[in-house]
Amino acid sequence: MGKQVECYECGEWFSTEDSKDGICPKCGAKSPHYREENDEESCPVCHCYFEPGNKFCEYCGAPADAVFQPYWNIMETVYGPPPIDVELTCRYCGHHWVSYEDAFEGGSHFCPKCGKKCEK
Repeated sequence: MGKQVECYECGEWFSTEDSKDGICPKCGAKSPHYREENDEESCPVCHCYFEPGNKFCEYCGAPADAVFQPYWNIMETVYGPPPIDVELTCRYCGHHWVSYEDAFEGGSHFCPKCGKKCEK
């Protein structure tokens, strides 16, 4: 199920699943939370922060020149400990960088220089 969004024009709530293009199904107004263009500091695929100069996204591994995928830019409230800095080094190319993640988040990252999957 999609997230619930309030229309700024008519005040009705609707699901993001009901409006894939950001248009309110009741009144036809375009939501300011729907993004059809990428900014330079976001990954075109997962929309996480993209460090200028990186060739690949460190969160999903997508190349910097990947095709942009429109998305809903809706902030969720998440409770828990603040993010921590994690220092990572790519075992393939030796690139070193700092990533920010939740204390409970595990898994892997992708090297922003060569795009290979790197375990913590």
